[in-house]
Amino acid sequence: MLETIREFGLDQLDASREAKEAHERHTGYFVTMAEQANVESNRQEQTAWLDRLDAELDNLRSAMDWALHHQPRSALRIAAALHPLWDVRTHLSEGRHWLEQASARDQDAPATLRAAALNGIGNLAMTQGDLATAAARCEESLHLFRAEGDLAGVAATLGNLGSLAHRQGDIPRAERCQTEALQLWRQLGRREWVAGSSLNLGVAVGDRDPDRAEELWAESLTEFEAIGNSLGIAAASLNLGESALERGEHEQAARWYARALRPLQELKSPHYTAAGLSGLAVAVASRNAEPATRLFAAANALCETTGAALSPPEATLYEQGRTVALTQLGDAKFTTAWEAGRALSLDEAVAEALALADELAAEADGG
Repeated sequence: MLETIREFGLDQLDASREAKEAHERHTGYFVTMAEQANVESNRQEQTAWLDRLDAELDNLRSAMDWALHHQPRSALRIAAALHPLWDVRTHLSEGRHWLEQASARDQDAPATLRAAALNGIGNLAMTQGDLATAAARCEESLHLFRAEGDLAGVAATLGNLGSLAHRQGDIPRAERCQTEALQLWRQLGRREWVAGSSLNLGVAVGDRDPDRAEELWAESLTEFEAIGNSLGIAAASLNLGESALERGEHEQAARWYARALRPLQELKSPHYTAAGLSGLAVAVASRNAEPATRLFAAANALCETTGAALSPPEATLYEQGRTVALTQLGDAKFTTAWEAGRALSLDEAVAEALALADELAAEADGG
């Protein structure tokens, strides 16, 4: 009897060892995948890598869940490396959850890894409109990166702090942060990050020097097109569309927003798409109030579903355009169009927006 119990115990021990080894192999595989995707997702294969990560999301969750209890360092590495997925595909709350949980479990992580996680939390919090958390986490991140002499980390965090300062109305600080970030990326020779930093600097100087902002966005767009970075192309186009709106050039704005929505449709990015739909709706609201209202509603639904918030300038234009559409249609027609727009899927809303933009472009070219 004792021998039988002993053999059973050894069998269970072997099974436990095998399970542990299987979990370790599984987790190691997804650490490697996430970190490779983090690098590749800034390049031409951006959409393909995001699709691959989305397809493996349940496995990635399983790996992080096991690692939290057995290898917290691995959980933190995966969560930090998955920032492009959390951001572009708008898994904002989930990304913050994994980053916060893994950071709490691995208090002894290398400073640069902790700083990357903090910067990731700060960026996601800013997208959600949680500016207090965003500021606290990004400041912690910047302190750690500076102490370690990690110039790329410093530049990335300064970019977030500059965007945050702009949202908070501290334009001088926004300019300082983005200017230093751009200098560092140029020093490091990181082409794709130079393009992104130029775009951010354009936002920071836009109120003071709109012509300079347009130059920076045009430069960014050219560079992103050369690199093949779809998100960068969309972001630059969104800014150029917003600038055209502020000048009252609604037809040109519609072209820019359509230019942004095409790559965003492939990227399947809800919160960036919401900005494009909203901007295009503003551009057409005075002449096409009913379809504009559907687009406003679709953008509103995307923001509600994902927990994302439009930036202050985007939100201001949204409210102005929505008011124009309501005035044109009256309460009853506006409500009907609004409900129809909220029922649209992301793909349906983008298809409707692009068809509207194409129609307007054809009218303008024909006239």
